[in-house]
Amino acid sequence: PLADVRVPDRVLSDLVLKGATREQLDRLVIEYRRRRELIEAGVRPRHRLLFHGPPGTGKTTAAEAIAGELGLPFAVVRLDALITSLLGETASNLRRVMDFAASNAMVVLFDEFDSIGRDRADTNEHGELKRVVNALLQMIESYRGSSLLIAATNYDQLLDSALWRRFDDTVQFDHPTVAQIREL
Repeated sequence: PLADVRVPDRVLSDLVLKGATREQLDRLVIEYRRRRELIEAGVRPRHRLLFHGPPGTGKTTAAEAIAGELGLPFAVVRLDALITSLLGETASNLRRVMDFAASNAMVVLFDEFDSIGRDRADTNEHGELKRVVNALLQMIESYRGSSLLIAATNYDQLLDSALWRRFDDTVQFDHPTVAQIREL
């Protein structure tokens, strides 16, 4: 119940994206497909990504398209099930999601990531959320599974600054141009 897993309906060619964003995603797919070669050469492939940008710019759709391109299941973490009011249970649920991701090759999306990765210095946040962020930092840092972890946020300015360093790459999504809207 912590994630909805489904077969993706899209591939990257279905998307209309800015050139640099498209290139980043294409390189990621190639890298994932050649991850064994990279590992044998002593290079750790990227497998923890942060998608950020305004609402409606294709972050969630791009995550699904990557899964489709790679022929992997697409898992969307259910924040309503992950986050609880019980002390310590949110971190425990997060551990279960990370263990699940590590044991199965898939694309795992943490959509609305700012809800669990909020800046610990925010005076409006309580101690439990700060503990969740601490646990999240450790789990992302130590993650070594074969799944691609993708976090997506519309509010990158709300994220804890330490989270940015835990991702192998960040991908900026911008509003489409008029030409891109017409193409879409």
